[in-house]
Amino acid sequence: MAQEGLDTPKDETSCLGLMLSARHVNACALESWYGRMTKKRRGAEMLDNFETHAIESSSGMITMASAWLELSDEFVNYLGSDGIMLPRAPDGNPAALRPCDPRRPVQRDTIDDDSDDEFDSGDDENLESICFPELEGAIEDLLARFQSQVFAKLNWTAPRDAFGSLKVSSPGEIFLLLKSSDFVQHDLSHVYDNCYDKQAHRDKNLKPKLVLRRWCNLDKSMEFRCFCVKKHLVAIVQRYAQTFHEYLLPDCQIGSKIVPAVSAFFQDFNIAAGPSDSIENFVFDVYIDKGNKVWLVDFGPLPEFVSLDTQDTLKWTGEHQTCSNELLGSQPHELLSWQALHKLALDATMNANPMKPQVPAYFCVQSRVQANETGNVIGAHRVPIELVTGELTQDIIDQAKAQLEQNFGT
Repeated sequence: MAQEGLDTPKDETSCLGLMLSARHVNACALESWYGRMTKKRRGAEMLDNFETHAIESSSGMITMASAWLELSDEFVNYLGSDGIMLPRAPDGNPAALRPCDPRRPVQRDTIDDDSDDEFDSGDDENLESICFPELEGAIEDLLARFQSQVFAKLNWTAPRDAFGSLKVSSPGEIFLLLKSSDFVQHDLSHVYDNCYDKQAHRDKNLKPKLVLRRWCNLDKSMEFRCFCVKKHLVAIVQRYAQTFHEYLLPDCQIGSKIVPAVSAFFQDFNIAAGPSDSIENFVFDVYIDKGNKVWLVDFGPLPEFVSLDTQDTLKWTGEHQTCSNELLGSQPHELLSWQALHKLALDATMNANPMKPQVPAYFCVQSRVQANETGNVIGAHRVPIELVTGELTQDIIDQAKAQLEQNFGT
């Protein structure tokens, strides 16, 4: 059955600590685990609701084909700078860019007779000297390799808070997504913030990378976040909890297949090995296609649990406590608390049997009411693309106000 929540006594909650190291964070960067997970299987085609995509027909991988580029300090500084100014075209001729590139000049309306110019070059700020020709050339090479449709992210985080599609087909679209995302800034400035050893580990921090992954049309309802503690799969959770899908309920035909499919995938491809041999706690995201095949999407760090009333505290410092408090300040998932996860982990380790793995708990949204209560964290970070590009006109503002009045009667 789907779990609605597991209660833990308050006295146990106060004795729970979380410990995250920079080593955990580094292990979950795509560049660290990708080589370990390029495992093969027959018939490696992802079936989605619209069309068939070969992920990597030559090798039959269990994850999307990916490549990454190391970013220069100059480009990292550009991403961290204020404002949304896109780099100019490398050859100084924006008209030669791909049609989908936002830096390409927009043809003027034929009604406008005030100028003989064929194109409007847009904001003059875009014509500033900032330019990254080597990076753009490398991106173009990868776009050709991935058939001109990719999903772009940095080492850990995708710009899911940026407004618009994450499918990009030009360097300019990639720059716009990265520049307009708060989530990307997390990778650049805050990814090690809650690591107790962040000061001692500074010289081992990974340099920012631009990751491009072959684009696949994924049905978001079939993405799941899986929690692995002490290399035991303890929980499978509906990845996006803002929407209720009745067919995900465990007594429905599709919902009843989720736990067996993910559990088999976990065993068959030794996902317990994780992103690194030395990492026992982690999360991994999967996608289940129409053929009930499971695909690895990504890994993420998961802190170690520490019992503060036992010998675990012998090396517990003020820095450990500060980082633990920050981690405990937000839950691991909207449908799963730290205390519930800790209880599941204890049950899994105490009842461990290599011959009969324990069935993981399954959490999904139970009703539309629950989905509405969950809220939309990503939506809170989004801004209209017109605001990002400087094209937010009074007409657009008036249309938005009219739509709000129609929807809410304000």
